[in-house]
Parts: sequence; C-alpha cells; structure tokens
Amino acid sequence: MRSRKPWPGEKPVLLGMARGLLMLVPLALLSWPLATAARGEPLEDTLARVFPLAARQLEATASTLPETEYPSETLPDGTWDTTDADSFTSGFLPGSFWALYEYTGAPIWRTRAERWQAGLESQKDRTDDQDLGFILFTSFGNAYRLTGQESYRRILLTAASSLSQRYDARMGLIRSRGDLDDEDEFEVIIDSMMNIELLFWAARNGGRRELYDMAHQHALSVLESHVRADGSTYQTVNFDPRTRMLREQGKEQGCRWNTTWSRGQAWAVYGFTVAYRETKDPRMLRAARLTADYFIRHLPSDEVPYWDFQAPNIPKEPRDSSAAAATASALVELSQLETRPERALRYREAARDILRSLASPAYLDSNRRTSAILLHGTAFRPHDRFDTGLIYGDYFFLEALLRYSKLPERLTSREPQQREALLSAAPSTGEAPRNRERLFRFEEGILTPEATGVDRIVGPVTLVSEGALVGNGSVRIPDTFPAFLEEHFTDTTDFSTSFYLRVESLPSENTDLVSFLKGRTPLGNLFLRRNGTLFARNGPFEVGPRSNPMEEGELYRISLSQKRESGSFAILEASLARGDEAFECPFASSRVRLSTPRADRLRLGATTGPLDLVIDDVRLDTALP
Repeated sequence: MRSRKPWPGEKPVLLGMARGLLMLVPLALLSWPLATAARGEPLEDTLARVFPLAARQLEATASTLPETEYPSETLPDGTWDTTDADSFTSGFLPGSFWALYEYTGAPIWRTRAERWQAGLESQKDRTDDQDLGFILFTSFGNAYRLTGQESYRRILLTAASSLSQRYDARMGLIRSRGDLDDEDEFEVIIDSMMNIELLFWAARNGGRRELYDMAHQHALSVLESHVRADGSTYQTVNFDPRTRMLREQGKEQGCRWNTTWSRGQAWAVYGFTVAYRETKDPRMLRAARLTADYFIRHLPSDEVPYWDFQAPNIPKEPRDSSAAAATASALVELSQLETRPERALRYREAARDILRSLASPAYLDSNRRTSAILLHGTAFRPHDRFDTGLIYGDYFFLEALLRYSKLPERLTSREPQQREALLSAAPSTGEAPRNRERLFRFEEGILTPEATGVDRIVGPVTLVSEGALVGNGSVRIPDTFPAFLEEHFTDTTDFSTSFYLRVESLPSENTDLVSFLKGRTPLGNLFLRRNGTLFARNGPFEVGPRSNPMEEGELYRISLSQKRESGSFAILEASLARGDEAFECPFASSRVRLSTPRADRLRLGATTGPLDLVIDDVRLDTALP
C-alpha cells in the first residue's frame, strides 16, 4: 500500500479495503484531469481515482450548504438546487458522507453525516408518504450499520412503524400516495420497492414480525401488477381500493404507458434483489433476474441508459446516469445472491462495465463543472429536467463502488468473459386501425367539417378579428359561460383530436377545456388549471402527471386520444407542444379501465367555467367501423 497525505480533517488510517485493491492518490493530484477509463483498465485503478474526486465534491458541498438544506439536482450554473427535509432526496447527502466515512475512516465524514441527518429525524413519524426508506434508511440506516449507535436503531424502528401504517392488508400493498382512508384511489409506484428494505431491516432488528410480512407481500403484489412479461415495468398503477380491481397502469416520468422509464427499472432491479436477499423466496429471485436482464439487454454501447429505453429520438435522447448507478449497485449484490454461476458472472461483469463507464470523463465531473459527482442525470425529462447532476445518482454510484470493492479478489481479478447475447423482446403493437381524418374550419362563426356530417354549435362563438392563428380560420370562445364548440360523430371506441390553442388569460378555477362524451357522460377530458398546466381525466379520475405550464397569450398545440385496448381497457394519452413543434412524449399516457367505452361527441371550450380562448385547426380522427 502506497502512503498518501490525509484528506482534510482525516486522521491517518490504513486503508485496507478489498484486500489492498484500492489505492488513494495524493490529495495534491485531485485537480489533475482524469485518464480515460478504458475497457481494459482494472476497476481497482478506477476506484482509486473516483473516491478522492468524490471527497473533493462533497467537501465543497459541505462548505457551501447550510445543514438544513439538502441537495437534489444541479441548476444550470452547476450549483445544487436544494429541498427541505421532507423530500425523498434529503437522505442522500448524509448517506454519501457515510460512504466516505466507510471508505476512509476519517471522523470528519461521520461528523458531517450526523450534522445533516439530524434534521431528518422528525421525518420518522410521517405517515403521509411512502419515502421514509429513501429519506431515513440511506442516512440513519448507514449510520447504524457503521456505528451501531442505539439511538439510530430506535429512529429506524419508529420510521418502519410509521411506514407500515400505509400498508393495506386488503390490497396486499403499501399505498404510495394519498390519504390512508382514501376509498376512491389506491396508487402504487415502482419507487415503492426502494422503501421496503426499511421494513425488512426493522423486522430483523427488534421490530414486529408483521413488518417482514408486509414487505414480502408488497413485493409479490408489485411483481404481479407492475412487471410485464418481458421484465419491463410500469411506474404507476392505480387500483380501486374497494374492489382491488386494476384501474390504471401508466407512466409518470417515462415517455408512454408501454415504454420503460430507466430509473423505474433500476428501482425494480434493486428492490427485488433486496426482497430475495431478505426472503430467499425463489419468486423474488426470478423477478430480480427478469428485471435485471431487461435492463442489461437494453443498454447502449457505453452501458448508461437513456432516460427511457424506448424514447422516440434515440440516440439523441438524454441519458440517466442515476439509473445506471442504482442498477450497478443492485447487480453487484445480485451477483452474490445468484444461485447459477453463469448468471452471477454476467451480473458482476455488467456492474463492472457500468461502473467503468460512469467513472470515465464522459460521466464523471473531474473538471468541477457542477457540484455533483456524476454528470448527465435525468430527473424528469417530460418536465425538461435533464442533463444534470443528481444527489441520488452520486449516492448509488458510491454505494456501488464500495460494494464492488468488497467482492472477493478471485472474482474481481477474473478475466472478462463474453456476455451472453440476449435478444430484445419488444412487444408487438399489432396493426393500427384504419382512420379517417376530418379537418374543421371555423368560418363565420360556424364549425364546418370538410367531410359531410352532422355539426352543431353550442354557446356564443365569434371570429377573431385580427386574423387566424394558422390555416384558414380560427374561432374565439369568449369569457362567458357556457361557451364551447361541439361536434357529433358516429359513436366509436377509438378517437382523437388535436388543435391549436391560445389562452388569453388563465382561468380562476380548474376548467374543462376539451372533452369526449357519450351523450352527456364524459369520457376522456383535459382540464386547464389556474397555473396553466393541463391534466387528463378518465371520467372522475385524474390520469398521469400534469403538463408543463402554458403561458398566457402563447400559441400551443394540444392533443387528446383514446384507443381501445382489450376488454374494458383503453389507452388514454394527452400531449402538449409549443407552436408548431412536433409532439414528443405525451405528458399523460395510461392504460385505463373505462366506465363507458364509446364516444359520440367532442366539445372544445369552457365547458365548466368561463375561459377566453382562441382555437384553430381542429382535427378529429375516428376509427372506421
């Protein structure tokens, strides 16, 4: 072991981790550019470069942030955007300090970890959110593992008890969001798999046996509801809590309902690996394998996934280094739990390759461009939060490196073997139904279809005197109520509309902007909120996340569509684009259960309140019988 200078605040200690495989460079070299992490470079050398850099970045964060602020993602200028203690990201900074303490033994990192986690203790009593594992197990969980301090154990047991109150025995699931007594909706997100480790741990460390049973059953239920046959995952699933009937499977941070958000897939690989470690249930091993294999076989050549595995503009889409880091950490552990040697080798080598790529100049911030350790994270691509540093990406990167460093030397020094070739099993979408398109023109206050058909108009409508937004004509729906356009058509299960919209002034209350109906019964519709965001609804239930906010007086394009899928389900999607920009990923996209599948009319305008609008170039598509 080569000697080195102590890091700031560190007492001289012998760093003998991984049987002497990790070597630190002198602190004076931390500002030197990093060498390219070539595929042939031993990961042990890569590790020796990364931890000093991580120490430099975390040292700077500790010296600039108050102890009551917690970093989440970096801003355009490279500084941290911060949150309060109640954010799911708040535990990752103290968790990263604990990782540096584990690696170095330096008291300064323990001191910093304890200072920042002190403000998180109040979260242990929360029952209004599922993220106590993210917040407290990354901080106090590591603290107890490394120090054995009794007060930390008690905090974690209290947190596990609080989280357990969100478990519903009828559903066999932990409710991710909403009130505990909500009898209308029961939402579960794949992220929940990252919080059940707290329950498993508590059951082994003085908590009730029921905590183990809750975590185990939740994992089994999520396997049934969130994991597709090919191993990909839904992020969001909603149930009817009175009947446990599936109501919605959809996306939130991914692209579409049937694509795969890469960080959600990482949460699944990690969570099912934990569940197998704790239960030794072969169903959990199969789930971990299934989700891990999907992740590995959909990686691009540099082993760091795009933010969504089926994003529409690959290879121009943003990457998500945080998804890579979390999966690498899970794969290291899965390789040690795997019962089949050839699989264990594949998972270990996949973790190694991902870590090498993350440790290369392409992803490691060696030039102090940001406050983060890793570059190119994606927090929420549909809301334009991408190509940023993420504190949870940094945490899982350090955790993965530590885990890999502890593998037996005979494993880490093994010559690389060719990874098993796997074929992508992309699901077939089948043949699209034939459609007819009708373009409506607004002329002299009348909604006129180019094709023959019944048209009706309801409420006062006037032309925009200053001219059209685009095309041949546009209509202004004034700030009166009711005032909307209505078009009748032959009832059908597959339909869509798109149009240009300019909102002259935002509404004072949520307003129904566009609706498909069967008679007077609303099916899919879009509401405009006071802050300019749109949200989709399936009957009385909100579907998916909300859009980016629209600005008063700006021109936008909007679309809303429903396509019959199977049984009583349909695909409901809504998109928003500025001006003539192409629609990309819809802001809402879900497979939903329908109360009434067929529509026979379209309404545009202020159907539930006054709204001053300009609408143009309305297109209605309905499937042919």
